[in-house]
Amino acid sequence: MDSSWTGYRWQTTVEVVQDHVARRSYTSETDTGVAATSWLEEQGALGSNPGGAPPLTIEELYDTCASEVLTQDPTENWITLTFQSDGLLQHCSYVPKNCADDCAVGVSVATLEFVR
Repeated sequence: MDSSWTGYRWQTTVEVVQDHVARRSYTSETDTGVAATSWLEEQGALGSNPGGAPPLTIEELYDTCASEVLTQDPTENWITLTFQSDGLLQHCSYVPKNCADDCAVGVSVATLEFVR
């Protein structure tokens, strides 16, 4: 789950099966907790809805971090790279130093669940 300084919140869930994205869902809430938007995409429609995190595998998230975030100029951007206690990527983003609100660009992994 992520949020704006205004209180608006959103979450994207990506389900990966055998190293391929099988589903992507998105929910958002207003600053008062009222449901605003919700959708589910499955094979053939992945990426068809605007908004939400892109339908990427964990490996693709690492690649995005390396190619689109860690390559940013640190003299012009605040760069954040953190890992969960188990060593998995938690947050990889940059924020232009001249931006005040909601300017982060990158990837975050809030939870990772393995299901058999």
